[in-house]
Amino acid sequence: MKNFFLGFIIGIGKILPGVSGSLIAVRFNLYEKIINSLINYFKNIKKNTFFLLPIFFGCLLAIILFSKVILILLDKYYLITISVFIILILTGVPEIYKKGGNILISFITFFITFFLLKLSIKVNVNYFFMGFIEAFSMIVPGISGTAIYMSLGIYDKMLLMYTDIVIMNWIYFLLGFIICSIITIKIINYLFLMYKKETYSVILGFLISSILSMII
Repeated sequence: MKNFFLGFIIGIGKILPGVSGSLIAVRFNLYEKIINSLINYFKNIKKNTFFLLPIFFGCLLAIILFSKVILILLDKYYLITISVFIILILTGVPEIYKKGGNILISFITFFITFFLLKLSIKVNVNYFFMGFIEAFSMIVPGISGTAIYMSLGIYDKMLLMYTDIVIMNWIYFLLGFIICSIITIKIINYLFLMYKKETYSVILGFLISSILSMII
C-alpha cells in the first residue's frame, strides 16, 4: 500500500510542468531500487513484480485521474500547486547532495539544462518520438517531460493522449517508450555502478534547474 501511494505521488509529479516523477522517486529513496528491480527483473520475477506493480499502478492511476485536473489547478491555483511540489523536492536536496557532492558537475549540469528548458521551439512531434521523451524523462531524475513538452509546444497534445484514447497513437507511443526505456535503464544502471557520486551530482544539477524553471 505504501508503494502504491508513493507511485501515486510520482504520477502526479510526472504530469506537473517542471516536476520530474523520477526525481520524486529519488526523494523517497525508491529510484535505485526501481532501476535495480528492472535490470534484474528475471532473476527474481515474483519479488520484483510485487515491488514494481504497486508503484506502476499508483503512477498510472494518478496520470489518468489528474491529467485534466492538473490543467484546472494550474490555471486557477498555479502558485499553490507548484509550491507543494517544490517544497517536497527541496526537502530531499541535502540527502542527494551527500550522495554526490561535486559542485562543479552540479553547476555545469544546472546551467546546460536550465538553458535548454527555457528554449521555446515549436515542432510537429509524432507519438513515437513522444514515447522517447516520456521514457527518457521518466527514467532520468530531474528531467521534466512536461517541461520538454511545453518547450516544444506539445504539452496539451500529451495530456489529450491520456484522456482521448486513440489506439494507433498509443501503439506508436508505447513502441518509442519501450525502446528508449531499455536503452536508458541500462545506461543509468551502468552509471550508478561505475560513477555513483558523479551521477548524483548530475541529478542535483537537474533538480536545481527543474525547480528554477518552475518559478522563473
